[in-house]
Amino acid sequence: MKQLTISVDESKYEFIIELLNNFHFVQVNEVSETKKHTLNHIAEGMEYAILASEGKLRTKKAKDFINEL
Repeated sequence: MKQLTISVDESKYEFIIELLNNFHFVQVNEVSETKKHTLNHIAEGMEYAILASEGKLRTKKAKDFINEL
């Protein structure tokens, strides 16, 4: 089975879910709020890592970070 991710206006969400659930060959897996929150934090961290690697974000040395703990 292939996986498809779609973005839908909130006002049409229930309609789309009901429509997709009527197809016997479609399996609908909704993403929980916790998982959305976690994925957003991971994406944010990746953005910071990219900015840091491009020199656009000031970072701390690992030794300084550990000493703060």
